Amino acid sequence: MIFNYFKDQNIDIIIENKTTNIPVETALSEGMIYADGKNGCYKTRVVIGYNGQEALLKVRVRDSWQDLYVNGEKINGFIGPQILKLIYQYPDYNIFEFDTSVFTQKEFHNILDNLRKTYRNISGLLADNENARIDFTIAYIALKMITEKEKIEYQGGSYGWEDLNRPATISAAADAIKNSDRYTKYKDIFTIVYNKKTNKVSFDFAETIAEIDVNTIKEIHSEINKIPMMHALPIDLFGEVYEVLASKKTKKDLGEYFTRRHIIRPLLSIFISDADVRNITDRYSTRRHVKIVDPFCGTGGFLTEFYKLLRDRIDEGSEIDATQLANESFYGYDINPSNTTRTKINMYLAGDGISDVEKRDSLAVSDTDVTKALDTSKRPEKFDYVVTNVPYGKGKIAVNPAVTNNKRLEINALIKVVSILNPLGKALVIVPDGILESPSLASIRQWFVKNCKINFVISLPKFAFAPYTKEKTYAVSFTKRDNALCSLEEQSLSDERFWAYIIDNDGYANSDKRFATGRRELSGKWMHNELSVWSDKNGVVHKSLMEEKYGTDGREQKPEERYYNEWGKEIAGKKYGFIQMSDVLKEFTVNYNKITKLKSVFCDLSRCDAILDDDQKECLKRIAKKSDCVEDGFLKEELTELFACMGVLYDEEEECFYDLLNPIKVHQVNILPEKYFRSSSIEEITSEELSKEVAKIKTELNKLFKDVMKW
Repeated sequence: MIFNYFKDQNIDIIIENKTTNIPVETALSEGMIYADGKNGCYKTRVVIGYNGQEALLKVRVRDSWQDLYVNGEKINGFIGPQILKLIYQYPDYNIFEFDTSVFTQKEFHNILDNLRKTYRNISGLLADNENARIDFTIAYIALKMITEKEKIEYQGGSYGWEDLNRPATISAAADAIKNSDRYTKYKDIFTIVYNKKTNKVSFDFAETIAEIDVNTIKEIHSEINKIPMMHALPIDLFGEVYEVLASKKTKKDLGEYFTRRHIIRPLLSIFISDADVRNITDRYSTRRHVKIVDPFCGTGGFLTEFYKLLRDRIDEGSEIDATQLANESFYGYDINPSNTTRTKINMYLAGDGISDVEKRDSLAVSDTDVTKALDTSKRPEKFDYVVTNVPYGKGKIAVNPAVTNNKRLEINALIKVVSILNPLGKALVIVPDGILESPSLASIRQWFVKNCKINFVISLPKFAFAPYTKEKTYAVSFTKRDNALCSLEEQSLSDERFWAYIIDNDGYANSDKRFATGRRELSGKWMHNELSVWSDKNGVVHKSLMEEKYGTDGREQKPEERYYNEWGKEIAGKKYGFIQMSDVLKEFTVNYNKITKLKSVFCDLSRCDAILDDDQKECLKRIAKKSDCVEDGFLKEELTELFACMGVLYDEEEECFYDLLNPIKVHQVNILPEKYFRSSSIEEITSEELSKEVAKIKTELNKLFKDVMKW
C-alpha cells in the first residue's frame, strides 16, 4: 500500500504481490477487494496485481474499474508520480495524454535561464567560459540521469541523486566515475579533452565542483531537481542545453542546429521500412552487421531515436540482443568532442551499451594530428544507413572537386553522405532549401540524381529551428544507385518518382516563440500537429498525420481532402503525393561555362575591341593565371571594369571564373514539393506575358549596367 502520497490520509495505490505460481488476475482481483475496503473509507483509485512475472493495472472511474491508457497505450505495470497525479486530478477519466515535450519547451528553458543567472555570480570558469557552462550543466544533468538509473558505489559509499546536493558527495560520485572501471562508460562526459594532440583535459567536472560553495551547489541542485524522471522524457536534453546556453555566434560558427526529437521520430518512422528491419535483423544472425552512422551526430538525436525505433520493432520472440546489435551497428562522429560524449551517454541511457562514437572530422580529406577523417582513400569506410542533419555555413574544404569546388558545409556534407553509402544504401538527410532549388547549384542536383534515387522529400516548417535560424529546411530520403546514371535523359525516360509531403504545423507555434499549441478536435485528433501520435476517446492510438498519409494505399491526396492553417484559412494546393522525376527534369535554367584557361580568353580582344583603349588591352594580355587577377580571394579592384567588358564573372564562393558570353541550357532539377503542390497559390501567367516581362527586365538591367559603367 502506498499511503498518504498526496497528504490527504488516503491509500493512493494498492499493489497485491503474489508468487509466480499464482495467476496475475488473482492478484489484481484481490487488490480491487482491498481497494474497496470496509465501508469504503478509503478512495483508492489505482490497483496493481503482480506475480513476479506479469503485472496488471486498473484505475477506478466513478464506481467501476477500467484499463489505463497513456498516450494511446494500455498500461500494465508500475507508474510514476506524474501519471499518478493525473489519475487523481481527473477522477472521471482513464485515458490521458502525457506530453512531456511541453516541459522541455517552457519549463526546462526556464530552469536553464535560472542556472545561467546563478553561474554569473560564481567567480572563475563558469562565469567567464561559455563552453565550461555548457559542459558543467550537461555533466550535472547526466549525473541525475545516471543516478536515477543506478546508485554509484565507491569506497564503501553509495550515492543516489538525492545525495548529490553537497560538493563532497558530488565529488565522491565524480571520483567514482573517473577512477572505477565499473563506470568507464560514463567517464568522457565528466572529463573532456578537446585537443587530442596535447591530450590536455579541457573540462573536469570534479575540479569545477570543488570551486563552488555549498549554498550555490544546493541552488544548482534544486533547479536541476525540477526536471522529472529523465528516462521517460522524449527529448534531447543535452541538445536543449546547447541551444539555450550557447551564443548565436558559437552555434553559427559550428554550423550546429540540433534537430528536435518530435521531428526526428516520425521521419525515421517512414524512413525505416519493415524490409529495412528484416534486413538489419537478418544480417545480425550472419554476424555481417548492418552499419548505421550519423557523421555529424551532435548530441545523438538521430542515432538514439533510430535505436529506439529498431528495438521496438524487433519481434518480441526474437533471439536478437538489441544491445549487442546496437554495439555492432551504430556509429557516430562529430568534430566537437563534447558532442560525442553526449551522444554516448544518450545512447547508453536509451539502453544500447556504448556504440562506436568518437571525435572525427567527417569533412576532412585526410587525417590530421588531432582528428581522424572519414572515408579517406587509404581507409575507405562504407555504411548501409546514414541519418543526419548536415552542418550549414562557410567551409574550408571541397571534399570532391570533381563534383564542385564550392566549400559550403551543407553542400560538402551531402556529397560526403553519398560517398560513404554502400551501393543501395539508404540515407535520411536534413538540408537547407538552397541545395534543392538554388539555380547556381543545379549541377550539384544533377550529380545527385544521377547517383541517387530519391525516396521522399518532406518540407519542414520554416520555424523548425527557430529562434536560432529560420532557414527553410527539407528532409530528403534517398537510396544510392548500384551504378550511377550516365545522363539525366536516362531518368527522364523512366517512371521514377518520389513521395513528397509539406508539414504546415508541427505542434508548435510558427513563430520565434515556438510554444506548444496543443489544440484538438472533438475526436481527440491534433488540430495543428502533423507529427505526433494521438488517441481517441476509446484509447485507440493513431499514427501522426504524416505517417498516416505515407501508409495509405496510393499515397496520393484525394480531391475532397482539405487542410487549414492556424487561423482556420484553407491552404490552397496539395499537401502530399508523388512527383514524377520526368516532370522535375522538364525545367531548364541558363548556366555559364567555367573558364579554365584565362590566357586564351583575355587574348581574344574581339570580345570588347571597340570599348577598350590600348593600355587596357595590354593589361588583359598580361593575364595568364588566377593569381594575376585575384588577391586574398577577391578580384582586384582595378580589373572589375575590364572583366565586365570581357563578359567574365569571378565567383568568390566557387573561386572560379565564368564565361557570361557563352550561356548553356541545363536541367534545373528543382525538387521542392511546394513548386509542384502549391503552384495554385501563385497567379498564373502565360508564356507570352512572361516573355514580355523578361524583355522589360532585360532592358532595365542593360540601362542600369551602362549607368554603372559610366559612373
